[in-house]
Amino acid sequence: ILRKDLTLEALGDGFALVSRYQRHLFSGNRHFALLGKMQVAGRSSKSEVTRALIEDGMHPLSAMSWIDRIYQRGFLDDVAVGR
Repeated sequence: ILRKDLTLEALGDGFALVSRYQRHLFSGNRHFALLGKMQVAGRSSKSEVTRALIEDGMHPLSAMSWIDRIYQRGFLDDVAVGR
């Protein structure tokens, strides 16, 4: 689940996470659009998001790595990670 102070802007090849003073871009990878949709919906577990990215053609290690990066950078609430 995204932090409450962030909004997601869909881009053609990804998404941006926007806070009051910053805009963080995730673009240049066709799978980022799916990742952004699933993260903003907040209804999917980490394993469900990983599975969807892999089924969409992303390499399994890349799928796991990108989800972890988004969490480690502080964009997700802890609640979503443990599901």
